[in-house]
Amino acid sequence: MPFLITSMLDMFTIILLFLLNFLDPSATDTGVELPHAAVQTPTAGSVVLTVATDRVAVDGVDVSAVANGRLSGDADGAEAAHARVRERLAAAANRARKPGEGTELGAGNAVLSVQADRAVPYRLLAELLSDAREAGFGQFRFVVVTDTAHGK
Repeated sequence: MPFLITSMLDMFTIILLFLLNFLDPSATDTGVELPHAAVQTPTAGSVVLTVATDRVAVDGVDVSAVANGRLSGDADGAEAAHARVRERLAAAANRARKPGEGTELGAGNAVLSVQADRAVPYRLLAELLSDAREAGFGQFRFVVVTDTAHGK
């Protein structure tokens, strides 16, 4: 007796068509607007926050040292190091903000470009972004290396 699979193929085809029509993996919540990547957008006109595994710098000037994934101060502790970073970022945000422009939150249009080493812990990066928000930055850009720069 031959094994007939025609009816099973019909059933699997119907299931496949159902899944393709009703289970869209790219569907998002209607209240969520996904961000667009800004590829090859120059960082000119923005303040640059550099986060390396051993230091934090604002516009090329070292502000604090990093040890074990945390800001480290000499004798004054990590909170004082965060205060120094906020102070330096606030001064840079005031210089970068265009006069007469701002948002309802008072953050202005100061743009911060973040250059972070791949090995920097996310916790440190989140703390520094919070410091930058308190310092008056309203926009953040993350500087990345594109694949074309590596010849891929």
